[in-house]
Amino acid sequence: MELSRMELSLMELSLMELIRMELSLMELNLMELSLLKLSPMEQSLMEISLMELSLMELSLMEQSLMELSLMKLSLMELSLMELSLMEQSLMEISLIELSLMELSLMEQSLMEISLMELSLI
Repeated sequence: MELSRMELSLMELSLMELIRMELSLMELNLMELSLLKLSPMEQSLMEISLMELSLMELSLMEQSLMELSLMKLSLMELSLMELSLMEQSLMEISLIELSLMELSLMEQSLMEISLMELSLI
């Protein structure tokens, strides 16, 4: 149950990232359109700003991808931990079953000994 919530959060995060990237692209396109109306000097300055903006966007995307990867890693670690806990529980159950079998064998042996003693009397 907990695992699926985290997966949903991951999907929501990636959707939010996609929406943010699309918005940024639209803003960049609008800026490019406005460049056509500027003088050459202003155009150059705007182009530089646009490049800086796209570089910032790229680094934000990389950061988000890293965060998503980290979340996926923690999800995998969580599922591995759950698996090991299940394995541990299974081992404990097997141990309990074994000790129950041993107890039953001991009881059986005691009964046989008692029967032998009775037959000796």
